Amino acid sequence: MKEKIAIVTGGSSGIGRYAATALKDKGCRVYEFSRRNIPNEGITHITADVTDEAQLRTAVAQVIDAEGRIDILINCAGFGISGAVEFTELCDAKKTV
Repeated sequence: MKEKIAIVTGGSSGIGRYAATALKDKGCRVYEFSRRNIPNEGITHITADVTDEAQLRTAVAQVIDAEGRIDILINCAGFGISGAVEFTELCDAKKTV
């Protein structure tokens, strides 16, 4: 059986990092997309901000060029806003949707 090719967004920390590690441990070749490169042995980091479509297209193209396909995609990238809602800018609140 062919090795599965996986992309995990937000894979530098939290649930994304654990998901990337679990996929690697199951024998997948894993590409981790995030803004920060925090090394995780056996996982290939590609710098990409999921709010930037051009960066995402470039990152996906890198994986397709290297592997010819993508078998698994797990989206874990995200951010939160803390503080009172009345002090949150509308443009920031819209980004959370």
